Amino acid sequence: MTVGVVPAGGDAVLGLAVAPDGGEEGRGAVFADFRRPDLRPAVVETLDAWLADPEREIVGHDLKEVLRLSAAGPTAAARLFDTMLASYLLSAARSHDLEDVVLQRLGVKPVERGEAGWSKKQEPPVGHEPLEIYAAEQVELPRRLAPAMRE
Repeated sequence: MTVGVVPAGGDAVLGLAVAPDGGEEGRGAVFADFRRPDLRPAVVETLDAWLADPEREIVGHDLKEVLRLSAAGPTAAARLFDTMLASYLLSAARSHDLEDVVLQRLGVKPVERGEAGWSKKQEPPVGHEPLEIYAAEQVELPRRLAPAMRE
């Protein structure tokens, strides 16, 4: 499974994107927008269960942000593969942001925050389709990066 935080700005988190293993590219990613009433506690409870499962592998980019959401704190029994950490270990590049790593390794330019609906003082509305696409990329792109980085 691939998991990724969608940041709101600063330290705030807009939501969590999740894609199951074996899903087709562009399909299967789900975005839990924390601006929806009562969604965040349910998502954190599920995330905690996944992180506590030693049989589960979780892939993502900058997984420390995912761990910060957990009520259990920065601990996990699950196996974690962080493409940001892998990029840091494999490359002398200056930036290890998802956008830069994907452009360098896959030759793909991801959706930018502005394209997803963010502006200077405003975030995209709940259910905004470009935001959903942006959130899906936060999990689909690390899933595509992981196999080659493992080797």
